[in-house]
Formats: sequence, C-alpha cells, structure tokens
Amino acid sequence: MSDEKKLEELKAHLEDNPKVLKAFLDNPMTARIATKLGLTGDKEFVPPGPTMPSIPAQPDTSGEKAWIEEYWWGIEIHTNEKLTDNIVDGVTVGAPLSALIVAVLTASGLLTAGAGTVIGAAFGAAFAAKTAQIKMVHNNNGVYWPITWLQWGAVLAAAPGGPVSLSTAIMAFIHPVRR
Repeated sequence: MSDEKKLEELKAHLEDNPKVLKAFLDNPMTARIATKLGLTGDKEFVPPGPTMPSIPAQPDTSGEKAWIEEYWWGIEIHTNEKLTDNIVDGVTVGAPLSALIVAVLTASGLLTAGAGTVIGAAFGAAFAAKTAQIKMVHNNNGVYWPITWLQWGAVLAAAPGGPVSLSTAIMAFIHPVRR
C-alpha cells in the first residue's frame, strides 16, 4: 500500500471520528498505535505510562577496530577494547563480526574476497563461540589472536569441509591472548 493511500485512510478515519481526531492531535503516535490495534471508537485506549514507550537504542559499535600484523612466523589478528567488549557482551556477533573479519583478512591481502567471505564467516563464528575464553584473557585492553603459518595451514586444510569444519579448526588451533 502506498504512503498516499495510507494517509488518505488515516485522514478519512480521523474526519469520521472526532474523539479519535482529538486523541491524534494530543498524541499522534499513541493514537496511531490505538488505531492499528483496533482500540478506537467506543473503547478507551490508555497508553502504558505517561509517554509513548521508547524504542530501544541501537548498540554502539562505533570505535570497533580490528587489524592484522604480519611476522615471519605468522600473523596476529588484533581487536581493540571496544570490539572485544562488544564480542563478550554479545553486541557484535554473527554477520557484523564476520564482515569485520572478512574486511581485515582481505585488506591485508591474506585472502581473496571469495575465500575471505567463507573463512571470515568461520572466524566470526569461532570468535563468538569463544566468548568465555576471551573473557578470561581480556584485561580491558583488547585481545589478539596469534596464528602461526602452521596453524593457518591447518585452518585452510579444513576449508573443503565447509564453514562448520573451518570453525571447528579455528576453535581448536587458534586462541586469544591478552594484549
């Protein structure tokens, strides 16, 4: 239904019922909810509390940062304090966490976009599953995940098994360390 049609329906409903019109002018949002719930006409709608219920705020994910440092022996995936706190608190998990890991892995040149998507999603799932371990080592300064080339090879060897196999390999071979 188009917005214009919805507005016409609302206007017609308000013009037909002066009580609803007054309620709408007093508090448009409450009146709109009452109309949607079918609580207009003879029934009295009393909103819960003195004002309209608030919409929960979106979690603050600004300031989250992850990066990779390369060494002769392997790599380290670093997460700053904000990102580590959000992983532990369950704010940044699933697709947002996987997308961040994919971006870091592909930007570093370790993986191409296609492989990065699959392996990054597995890393995101493993990081989210390791929240208890992250909590144990987190000292309010973030954590890092050292990965030797041998560990990296074991993770890549699990790739033919799919995302579950990759996540299992990551959980078995890669562990967070206090920064």
